[in-house]
Formats: sequence, structure tokens, C-alpha cells
Amino acid sequence: MKKVSVCIVNHNDKNTILDTIKSLYEYTKGVELEIFVSDNKSEDGSLDLIREQYPNVIIVENKENIGFGAGNNAVLDKIDSDYHILVNPDIEITYDVITQMVEYMEENQDIGILTPTIMNFDNTIQHLPKKKPKFIYLLGGRLSFLKKYRDDFTMANEDIKEPISIDFCTGCFMFLRTSIFKKVNGFDERYFLYFEDADITREVQKYAKTIYNPKFYVYHHWHRASGKSIKFLFIHIISMFKYYFKWLGK
Repeated sequence: MKKVSVCIVNHNDKNTILDTIKSLYEYTKGVELEIFVSDNKSEDGSLDLIREQYPNVIIVENKENIGFGAGNNAVLDKIDSDYHILVNPDIEITYDVITQMVEYMEENQDIGILTPTIMNFDNTIQHLPKKKPKFIYLLGGRLSFLKKYRDDFTMANEDIKEPISIDFCTGCFMFLRTSIFKKVNGFDERYFLYFEDADITREVQKYAKTIYNPKFYVYHHWHRASGKSIKFLFIHIISMFKYYFKWLGK
């Protein structure tokens, strides 16, 4: 039986993370599942609830809020699995998608990252498989008259029915071959939040394919914090410039 590790980065996500863990345990049947929670100094009592309700979950307590990428890297030396999944604390699954994705990866050994369709809970699609980031794409998510650029970025107008190679795999649910995740040394920790998933997609592409398969799906409570908060918008912009300077000319 193939072994799959999962890392959920938690920062005061008491209202959703228990449902995330519940769905993973309830629906995953065909693989050996090991769940890690990398906690970025939560103060909402979520860790106590996880310990009480899910004692098998392995908790890694970080001394401060170290961000998404570093939070995921905190378990890098602890995982011993065939596949590793990065799961946001607001994701839920409703069928054994993990086993099915493992089977697909077993049949396609050249894939390093596999990403499913990300669904809203009203069964509409979140258009999260993306092209390489451009500044005009970022503006398109905030200025209505530039929406066509956002739609181009997210391939929202494309009717994708078969697996395709993509430039930017979303970090909210990222299914990785563990050996590749370790080979690229996890995330670049210069990103606190945002663009670390675009960055690791490009790093993985040095060694393997990065594929979106619309036949798999998970559900996501999408908050889009950078669109609602000046603080998160500032973090988004800083990460964008870090990304562009790193990959300039490459």
C-alpha cells in the first residue's frame, strides 16, 4: 500500500481545520495516510481540539507565524512517504480522491505535481490552474476593466476536459511526488505568503511535469484575503516582486 503524507499549515483556523481533517480520514481508504499539522503559533485553541479529536495527527509547533512555505518545510525532514499533499485548512474532500490521484501518479511517473479542480461549495469552479504570473494579471484581479487579463491568467474561458501541463499549480491543494518535493528542498522561504506555489511549480518543472487533471476535484472555502485586506495585498505585491526578480530572464 502506498503511503501518503499530508501537511496542513494552521494559523488560528479552528473554524475549518477540524472539518478538513475529518474529511481526509473519512474518505481516504486505499492508501496509508499520515497527517501533519504545522502550526504557526495559533492562539484560538485549535491545537487542543485537534489533539482531543484526532490524536493520530502529528503536530509540529512553530515558535512564530513563519508563513505558508516555511510552515510546510517544517515537516520536510519528517515525512517518509511516496506522495505528499499540501492541504489548506479550509479544504474538504467528498470521495477517495487521494487514492485515485495516487493511482494516476503511479501510471504517470513523469509527473511531479498533480493538481485537481478546486470547487466552491455551491459546485462552481474556482479557476486556479494558472499561467506564468504577469503584473497585468495581478491588476486584472482587482480592476474590473482588466478582468479579461485575469480570465486569461486563470484560463477561465478555456473548456479543459483532459489533463494538461500548467505553469502555476495552486498551493491550496498540491499533490506532490515526495522524492521531487525533497529534491527541490521544499519551498523557497523568502516568500512569506503568495507566489511560493508559482515558484515551486517552476522548480519542480526542472525535473518533472506539473499537471492539472480536471477529473479530480476537492472543495475549498476561498477567502482571497489579498483582495479584501491592505495588509495581505501588500504581502502579495512584495512576494510578486521577489518572484519576478528571482526568475527574471529565466
